[in-house]
Amino acid sequence: MVYKIIYFKEARTDVVEAKLWYKSQLVGLEKRFAKDVKIALEKLKTFPTSHSIRFENLRIANLKVFPYCIYYFIDDDVIAIVAIIHSKRNSRFLKNRI
Repeated sequence: MVYKIIYFKEARTDVVEAKLWYKSQLVGLEKRFAKDVKIALEKLKTFPTSHSIRFENLRIANLKVFPYCIYYFIDDDVIAIVAIIHSKRNSRFLKNRI
């Protein structure tokens, strides 16, 4: 099955904010972060059910290099990205997004 990825607007904002922060730490680091996100999303397209459901039908995929998690759910052939946030951030706020 071919899955389509859609993004909540807030998930795109999460990535933009993280990239700005990483760029402020070291120029070029934001590109490495973006690449890590892209690799994780490509894996999700291939193996979307490889991560177990944690809560409210949400699954969590960890990035390989950076301490960020992708929160998503699957609806038929669609993978909906709810958030891409730091792994130490409290996930309670996600209830407002879904």
